[in-house]
Amino acid sequence: MTMTHEEIMNTARQWHYETFIKNAEHPVTLVSQLLKFEEELAEWEEAKSLEELADVFIVLAGLRNLDSEVGRVFETTIYLMGFPLEEVDKEILKKLEINRQRVWKYINGVWHH
Repeated sequence: MTMTHEEIMNTARQWHYETFIKNAEHPVTLVSQLLKFEEELAEWEEAKSLEELADVFIVLAGLRNLDSEVGRVFETTIYLMGFPLEEVDKEILKKLEINRQRVWKYINGVWHH
C-alpha cells in the first residue's frame, strides 16, 4: 500500500515529536524550529535538489507539532510551486530513514546531526 503525502507528513511529524519534543533533553520551541527551517531553506535554495526539499518538508512536519502558521503557509506555497510530490515523498521517506539513524546534537538552540 502506498502512503499518501499527508500520511508521510504525519509520519515525519510523529518522528519529530518523539525525537525532538517528547524524548528530548532540550525540546524544540517554535523559535528553534523556525531557525532550523531557515537553515534547511537556505540549503535547498543553494542545492535546488529534491533531497534538500525533503529536508524542508520534514522541518515543516515538525512545525505542525507547534501549530505554526508560518509552517502552514510555506507548506501550501511549496505545493503551489508544482514540485512532483510523488518524487518528493520518496525523498522524504529516504531522509526519515537516514534521520532515524543519526545522532542528534543540540547546538546553539537548534538540533543538528
